[in-house]
Amino acid sequence: MFSTLYRSVVSRVAAVCSSRDPQVQSRPRRPTTQSTGTTCQYLRRHGPPGNECRWVLPAYSRSGKYSSPRIVQASYVSLFMIGAFDRTLSITPTGTRMATFPLDPHLARSLLESQDLGCTSEVLTVISLLSTTAKVLYDPSFKESREAALDARRKFFHRTGDHLTLLNIHKAYKELSRADGGKRMTQDWCRRHYVNERAITEAQRIRKQLHDLCARVNIEPSSSCGDETELILRCLLVGLAHNVAYRQPDGTYKDISNGSVCFVFAHAHALSN
Repeated sequence: MFSTLYRSVVSRVAAVCSSRDPQVQSRPRRPTTQSTGTTCQYLRRHGPPGNECRWVLPAYSRSGKYSSPRIVQASYVSLFMIGAFDRTLSITPTGTRMATFPLDPHLARSLLESQDLGCTSEVLTVISLLSTTAKVLYDPSFKESREAALDARRKFFHRTGDHLTLLNIHKAYKELSRADGGKRMTQDWCRRHYVNERAITEAQRIRKQLHDLCARVNIEPSSSCGDETELILRCLLVGLAHNVAYRQPDGTYKDISNGSVCFVFAHAHALSN
């Protein structure tokens, strides 16, 4: 049923976009974060697109030119997958709420889902760590240093992958910052575990802003699921559905949205095991 509905939305979006660009293909490419956010804001303000779809272009690329309308098409399909709008390309109540957050729409969708599952506090932390301008974990260039970094962080690894691994690292940093020793202790801890303290600090600022915004829109930001980490994963799955892939009999993976072959990197999962 989903694949049929997906194809109907792709056809609808392709028909709209091809009115201005006849080279738009029926199978969209994966959208960028910037394009999905801009498209969601456009839908919120103006409603479904018509022939003016050519103006719904995300932003200038690094080369100074506008992004391809194919990226816009992919943005609509991606937003449909997370419930931002319906098959008529009209924005849904969920999409309107998503647009109120200064986040990638997929992360905003995960945050909204956390309200229903009672794990907003944990999801806020994960989203903040994913929204930093720099990587939270250093990736040393030399093999010996990479192995040392993996060994130092091994106790934080979670068997489900990177998201809960980052959550564990943040918890450890937060507990240490509350203890005696101050700034020097946290700096030494970050150095020994190859953690970017500046990124952690930025994530805490982002979290504080999102915490206050949640309180203003009637989402309890302090609700916690405790040790029930599956609830956190369910929230992330709702928002990051476009990253889901089916494993094929030959061991390869195909994207759930367009059937293209993709690669899965599960180093954190493997290390956790």
